[in-house]
Amino acid sequence: MFKQLLLSNFRLSRLADALYYGIASRRSDVSPAMAVRYTQLMLYEDADSAMLRMMECFMEAAPQLLLQLYIIFTQEKHKQTFQIVAQAVSCFTSWLSLAWCLTHYQSALRSSRVEKANLRWSGSVFYIGWKAGMLASRLLSLALFSAVVHPLWFGLALGTHWFISVLWLIAGGTTFCSQDPHTWNEFFFDAVLGAVYCFDVVNVREGHSRLGYLIWYSLIGFENGCMTWVWSSLSSSGAAATTSADTKSVTIVPQWLLRHTKLSPWIRTLPPWVLQFSVVASFVTGISLMVLYYLCAHPSGSIRVWVPFSELVSRKYARRLSTELTTRTTTESGTLPKTDTGLSVVDGEPRSRDM
Repeated sequence: MFKQLLLSNFRLSRLADALYYGIASRRSDVSPAMAVRYTQLMLYEDADSAMLRMMECFMEAAPQLLLQLYIIFTQEKHKQTFQIVAQAVSCFTSWLSLAWCLTHYQSALRSSRVEKANLRWSGSVFYIGWKAGMLASRLLSLALFSAVVHPLWFGLALGTHWFISVLWLIAGGTTFCSQDPHTWNEFFFDAVLGAVYCFDVVNVREGHSRLGYLIWYSLIGFENGCMTWVWSSLSSSGAAATTSADTKSVTIVPQWLLRHTKLSPWIRTLPPWVLQFSVVASFVTGISLMVLYYLCAHPSGSIRVWVPFSELVSRKYARRLSTELTTRTTTESGTLPKTDTGLSVVDGEPRSRDM
């Protein structure tokens, strides 16, 4: 509850600042230069608010959606049609809200960056489809895995993924809260962003993102496959119900690995390949839409298919690319410059994004 109030207050503060700067930019007594400055500050505040909204969504809506799916997979009694429809609608809207939060953040971030082209409507369609597919595969595999294994092992698996995510973010050097990536504020930001990485990937580094996506989506795809295989193996052998009162079957699966619940009747009667196919199909759909987004609907309009590996891993290239784009864009448009970390420059000083 405290977390929700805290994030909501931060978002309201950012939105209030954005509203103030937006109104100030429209005042008749403001010079054109100041109007541009206020407009850019408004876009920065909107991007910060979108980031906070994304974090709130993945720390609130994503766990609740996972819980809803677990309940659907493990509830033993048949419920009324209204309750089933209500559960399905709740899961569907939560799933779409997660995909939309990621899309809105991408759009707001690009709008706040003068060297970045804005996300067009066609790009938004491909982007939200990409994220929706990846989230569907991830959440479905996590829910299936949680339905058959002990909570301790489910938490250990998800916690290990979170820990790896935080290490990756720290090594990459985020600069959302300050220019120095090695501060406690940035470490805390990386820890919170790691919760988002438990469900999907958010690119927070300058330069080419394909190497990061290749690594993370390979890991997520492998994890999804393993979790689905564990569910299929345990549920098909009846292992998930071995400790129930009405089941006396013997299984070679250790009892400390299992969750002491029975699967839902419709899950037990459903062919196992249906849910397995759903996990794989959602993942493949997400990857396909990601490729189409970069080839057909990316805002820059020109994405190289093949990039040298040395260029992919070079941070120096990323900083040089960002500086060149910023310099060229500010020269042509006369808008506010930014530092190579993506922070705005106001009155000659970098504007940090302290939460």
